[in-house]
Amino acid sequence: MILTKRLSHAINRASELHREQLRRGKDMTPYISHLYGVMYLLSKTTDDEDVLIAGLLHDSLEDVPLYTKEKLIEEFGERVGAIVSGVTEPLDANKEMDDQKPWLERKEAYLLALTNGPIESSLVSLSDKIHNLMSTEYSIETGDALLFQKIEASFRHQKLFYEKVLDICREKLGADHVLVKDFESALTRVMSLLVKEV
Repeated sequence: MILTKRLSHAINRASELHREQLRRGKDMTPYISHLYGVMYLLSKTTDDEDVLIAGLLHDSLEDVPLYTKEKLIEEFGERVGAIVSGVTEPLDANKEMDDQKPWLERKEAYLLALTNGPIESSLVSLSDKIHNLMSTEYSIETGDALLFQKIEASFRHQKLFYEKVLDICREKLGADHVLVKDFESALTRVMSLLVKEV
């Protein structure tokens, strides 16, 4: 990975947009750590600048009030906008969670966007989900009870959602793609741990 001016700008922009947000859990880790983690995972499989930028900004349309797809495209181009749209569920960052669409409806919309989105969205989706699963695994192993209080959906529904993401990405990237295999492995480990917790 080469740190180009454009990629450096995306790092700074992601840091600015998410500067007040924290990850789930007792450690209260700045949210940007997740975005850096996703970009790092992507960098192990691609040096495509647009894909790396999309990894950094993949949550911007869901989580940042007043940041729109139009602004994203204006800053980083149509292709980045399309990749990010392929991994965006219908969340409105200007509303409270109680006023959002139900979890299942949002996830169905995400799966449709991922199915219809560009193949690069699958790379971002897998990297995002792998990093989330790694964080979940760490939280379980360190006894972070806050994690379980904040999980909105049941583990069964989460597992079904992740399996559908995997099916879509496997179809687009192939069963032997490194991110597909890494996701399968992370999902198996976490679900095994969750069964022991509940």
